[in-house]
Amino acid sequence: MPDHPADPSLLAFVRAAAQGGRVWAWREDDHIAAGCQGPHGKAQTAELLTEVLREVFGRSAGDLARRALLEAARTSPDGGLPAALVRRVIDDAEAARSLLQGAAFGLRLRYSAVACGAGYKAVCTSLGIDPLALPAERRSELDEALRLQLALEPDTDEGRLASLLHSLLTRPLH
Repeated sequence: MPDHPADPSLLAFVRAAAQGGRVWAWREDDHIAAGCQGPHGKAQTAELLTEVLREVFGRSAGDLARRALLEAARTSPDGGLPAALVRRVIDDAEAARSLLQGAAFGLRLRYSAVACGAGYKAVCTSLGIDPLALPAERRSELDEALRLQLALEPDTDEGRLASLLHSLLTRPLH
């Protein structure tokens, strides 16, 4: 579990889960609050934790946790969740993000114009472009565009990255 999560809503879940028992979450003004004492009315803990996990760790990591959270919430009359489950899904989301970052790094290398990766070469060849003929500055710009795409959407798949590179290579220079 993260020692010092930067997101205040995630930190609220971490602190509540560390106390054991059950965890409830609710909206409070402009943020999500969580604690070991249920709020008045039915809490939406599963939905709110999924929202926080998507925001902090990415859409795929949040979606991974969603099924387990919703199943637990279905059997919870008051909307609370077991602290052990909350701790586990936070750990799982963090691990999923790490795996996605590793995969994204591999894709960046494969499609790197600067490193003349195999994916970059394949896209260039399909367009009739000599992969080494592009100026170094242009290849750096391509790499930066791919880096930004993967930073925004770490779960970008290889086909989407190849399509983006194809689009960038066929676009006129500014």
